[in-house]
Amino acid sequence: MIKTIEKIQSVILTIFFFLFPLFFLPFTSDPFGTNKFYLLAFTGLLLLSLTTLSTIITRKLIWKKSPFDAPLMLFVLTIIISLVFVSPNKISATLNINYGAASILFFTVIFLYTSTLKNKKNIFSALSTSAVIIAILSLASFFQPLKSINLPSQLDFIKSPYFSPIGGRTDLILFTLFMLVYWGTKLYLRLSQRHSRPDRESGKKQISNQVGDDKGGVGDDRGGVWIPLIWFLLFIITSGAAIFSIVKPLVADFTFNLPTYRHSWFAAVEILKGILTALFGVGVDNFSSVFATIKDLNFNQTVIWDNVVNSSRSTILHI
Repeated sequence: MIKTIEKIQSVILTIFFFLFPLFFLPFTSDPFGTNKFYLLAFTGLLLLSLTTLSTIITRKLIWKKSPFDAPLMLFVLTIIISLVFVSPNKISATLNINYGAASILFFTVIFLYTSTLKNKKNIFSALSTSAVIIAILSLASFFQPLKSINLPSQLDFIKSPYFSPIGGRTDLILFTLFMLVYWGTKLYLRLSQRHSRPDRESGKKQISNQVGDDKGGVGDDRGGVWIPLIWFLLFIITSGAAIFSIVKPLVADFTFNLPTYRHSWFAAVEILKGILTALFGVGVDNFSSVFATIKDLNFNQTVIWDNVVNSSRSTILHI
């Protein structure tokens, strides 16, 4: 029974990693972030429910430790302390889909369960398949094939040249760069194996033994170089197009509702000036309070001078 529950959890994680980058619904005000948060929360609760069922059956809690457990638990504890003792609006700080406590906790749950898997190849296979679909859709959207088609108002965002199921272009760049490194490494290993084998027959046996169970997803050719090469080039083109669309946006009035990296750094330094804020921060979902103290003339001359800035340009500086 325990083995069955573990297999179910593995399948749930594989489905989650495939769906999460692709998942969006046009029925909410935020088609991407809100619905991805719901999927994250549902998956996290489902995994915890299965663990609870396993604990009831065996009458003991079985958990496989990993080297990241202690620092991760310390980080989560810091978030909870900041939420309870510092955040002025605890409900908003909990439910904020970007850096809220609930999002961080559920991401932690997903990470902990993923780290206990013996075989993570299915996870990378699911991510690779999802990434290829996103890359193709993003490149197609760049040329606006639906521009002249009449769609319901709630689907107008699909016409945008920046449309991508994963969400914003920064998300797209980070995701495709991650997959670029993954498939670049796989391509390098495949080429190294091909050049290092003493002869063709022994090389086939070597590759078969080493990567015979390596499921790369989306038609991986199990030891060949063509599929890794194609996906590597696809992610280069997709990430390059996304970066180009930020440097030279196709929509003239496009702006980031985020502070510059310089202002983000000033905000982080401002927090470190006080003992309590240095230890516990200014509270989850309370970035706007510290940002208001470091706004300068340069920022007030930008087009977003009157916007409420709720997050830093850098996730690391924000946290």
